[in-house]
Amino acid sequence: METAIDYAEAYRGAKDLVKLAKLTKEPVVLTKKEAGKPREESVVAYGDAPGSGLSPTKEYAERALNEILGASLALDAAIGFMK
Repeated sequence: METAIDYAEAYRGAKDLVKLAKLTKEPVVLTKKEAGKPREESVVAYGDAPGSGLSPTKEYAERALNEILGASLALDAAIGFMK
């Protein structure tokens, strides 16, 4: 039963990390307004926006890969218990 829980946690972690990796590439509109000047808008990736608090996409992808490998190991262990 513990291996099933390990698998479920690794799978859920991988899904969440993939969602975060995708989020870093979503476009957002930044608006800058200075006194006496017109408003300036620019479109950037959410991960590149100042103050987004997100890590680089590559980091999320690497962590997701590690979670997938962990899920694979948990499945291998479960198969071993079934024999």
